[in-house]
Amino acid sequence: MEKYKPTGDLDIVFREYCSKRQAIRTCVSNFTNTMAVCLDEKMRENKKIVMNITDSLLEFVCYKEGDRIALFISAGGPECFESKTQEILDCANKTFGNNVSKLDFDGFPLGFENFSGWEFNPKECRNVNKLQSCVVTELEKCPDPTPANIMDSVFNFIKRVTPCENILAESAAATGTQSSASHVGALTIIATLSTVLSVASYSFIPVTV
Repeated sequence: MEKYKPTGDLDIVFREYCSKRQAIRTCVSNFTNTMAVCLDEKMRENKKIVMNITDSLLEFVCYKEGDRIALFISAGGPECFESKTQEILDCANKTFGNNVSKLDFDGFPLGFENFSGWEFNPKECRNVNKLQSCVVTELEKCPDPTPANIMDSVFNFIKRVTPCENILAESAAATGTQSSASHVGALTIIATLSTVLSVASYSFIPVTV
């Protein structure tokens, strides 16, 4: 990674990583299948959403063989996230209160251990928009705006594959009010955000380039 960063050739590295995305998908699938036996029928539905998010995230990261994540790193993305760790945690706590006690950027993604508690309801879905706005605002304070722009895109990209759009549309129709469309439950977006931050910290599958 460090070998290619000074020359801006990180796409060479991520081309190798993205060639392994099916292995990553299989790993997540095996994990969710193992957990499913411990969940009730309603919670098993979240397994499908986890796979949808995984596919969406891999598609985003590996677009044009990793151009986006290479840009993120070359623009100081990992350093930006590291410098804003506490602010991102504060965003989560301000938005979700007691739902979030910590963000584990270095270890197991936060939220997967709370898999059975994920919910998709109007309140949770609206809170995701608040979290997105708060996180992006904090990242915009970094010297380069690219990490904030890419994280905003990540939020939008993964929100498309979860149920909140329909939930909020139905809620707005029932109340006669308009609501900004969001598509993901609280702990799901936190878990995915933690995964992205792990990626940003170079927590990749080992690869030789």
